[in-house]
Amino acid sequence: MAKAEVLGCVLLMVLVGQGSCDLGNGLFRTFNLALLGVEAGIPTDVQTAVAGGWAEVGSGRACDPYRGFRYAPSGSVAPLSGPLSVWFTAGGQVSGLSVNVFGVQAPDYLVERGLWERTSESDEWTLSVAFRDSEGMCDPDYVYGELLGDRLVVNPDTVAVSLPTTEEDAICEGWIEGSGMSTMGYHYFNHLDQDNLWDYSRLFPVVLMFDGDGDLQAFFFTFPAPQVTYPPPTTELLDEFWEGTPLPPVNMCQNWCDDECEWPGVVAWQTMHIYVNSNYLTLVLPGRDDSVVGRVCRTEEQVAYCAGGALHLSSLFLSAALALLLL
Repeated sequence: MAKAEVLGCVLLMVLVGQGSCDLGNGLFRTFNLALLGVEAGIPTDVQTAVAGGWAEVGSGRACDPYRGFRYAPSGSVAPLSGPLSVWFTAGGQVSGLSVNVFGVQAPDYLVERGLWERTSESDEWTLSVAFRDSEGMCDPDYVYGELLGDRLVVNPDTVAVSLPTTEEDAICEGWIEGSGMSTMGYHYFNHLDQDNLWDYSRLFPVVLMFDGDGDLQAFFFTFPAPQVTYPPPTTELLDEFWEGTPLPPVNMCQNWCDDECEWPGVVAWQTMHIYVNSNYLTLVLPGRDDSVVGRVCRTEEQVAYCAGGALHLSSLFLSAALALLLL
């Protein structure tokens, strides 16, 4: 890890009370068996990816300075080979994910803001999330200090939208808390027009989830139209596909804690959950109901600690400075 990374990491740990700057301890899909130890999760290094049948997309292309090299099952991002692809640094470490949508029009509002980007195909759209800075992205000898990375940045080569990686930051940046669910944690949504909250075309296409300690547990990509027209051809490819059951609006509303929730104009939402923490099977939340997902809605008092957080950061400033001087 470069010295600047170390300094920044230590400062972050001291300021927000985190024990690690890493996003998590692995990449896992919702319904696979990786967390039982009997099936691989999403590969976090290029050697594991290649051994699992992943190949470079467009072999021989130059390194993308913001994302590295793109890999997909059999080297193909297409409806019948899978919409999920993984990026790796030149040194072979995971550096981000991309997801593609096929056969539909992405919401114009999100396209105009650079969130969904058209590929070379007229009815195909893509979105990337980067996990690392670009300092060593294309250097084969550079080794980042984290397993996954230390950030979430949407489309880093264009709009470069940074996402909060702690619950406190999400609250203070105006993200809307939804419901909590066992395994997933508490949902947070970023709606780009909160005066028209149920306008599906304004919902930010990445949803964040945090555990009971406020650390990142998972995130999911979401799209306001089904992708089940393109089912996986084999069960071996389930982990690379959008989740098999699109959510009708009433089910999508279960992720929120608002009785007025509705999504006019949406037949169903498509989702793809990515877990970054292997406590998937053991994460339960206080006050959960008896449903399969263990749903819970918290009161404002339980999560309204932005002002307190600011005081907390101020009170730790001297400790942060001391930690930096001791390096």
